[in-house]
Amino acid sequence: MHIIGVLDVRSGVALHAAGGRRAEYGPLSSVLAPGSDPVVLARAMRDVLGLGEVYVADLDAITDGTPDLGLYHALAGEGLGLLVDCGMRETAPEGPWRVVAGLETLAGPEALREGLVFSLDLRGGVPLAGPGWREGPRAIVAEAVRRGVRSVIVLDLARVGGGAGVGTEGLLAWMRAEYPGLEIIAGGGVSGVADLERLASLGIDGALVGSALHDGRLGRRELVGLACHADPGAAYKKQT
Repeated sequence: MHIIGVLDVRSGVALHAAGGRRAEYGPLSSVLAPGSDPVVLARAMRDVLGLGEVYVADLDAITDGTPDLGLYHALAGEGLGLLVDCGMRETAPEGPWRVVAGLETLAGPEALREGLVFSLDLRGGVPLAGPGWREGPRAIVAEAVRRGVRSVIVLDLARVGGGAGVGTEGLLAWMRAEYPGLEIIAGGGVSGVADLERLASLGIDGALVGSALHDGRLGRRELVGLACHADPGAAYKKQT
């Protein structure tokens, strides 16, 4: 299982995410590096923690659909594997990154295609789905896979920054059993080694981790001690 560092960014500033209440997000203070520059923080995730992949939630794009392409290219220039939630509705900018197609913003299931990373966005276990989607998390995952998706993120926004675990273990276990070849990434609420070990025991391929890295609960020593790796090409190799 590989660990993916998380950065929530608005107006070029990395923010501290909590419970999906985006209006309340303030500038991030991280033990990894001073300031809230997302490129500096991503570089520290690479150099201090040994991570090779970063997930960026572009909050401006998620809100109004204007992606920060300059930021994406700067992060890719650091040699990091990059997952970008750029608020995709129907199409998304191409580049040296993988596009995260979030349930929260997608116009409908017809926008899904092979090569996208589908994010099953939940709030308190309830899908953030608009009209046109099937009901229930399992039916939505099945629809995404039917449309060619080979990678799925399961993210409960209500748990982001809460440190109480991802809370989606039942769904994740079902997905692993139902779709053995699917890349599954879990996030929201990872607080420490025990949470990561639990996800690894389910056969999950990757974990999104933000607050626990930035406040020091998970450092390089803890990550090295896990049955995880920080191969910067891991997600890309799985797709080929």
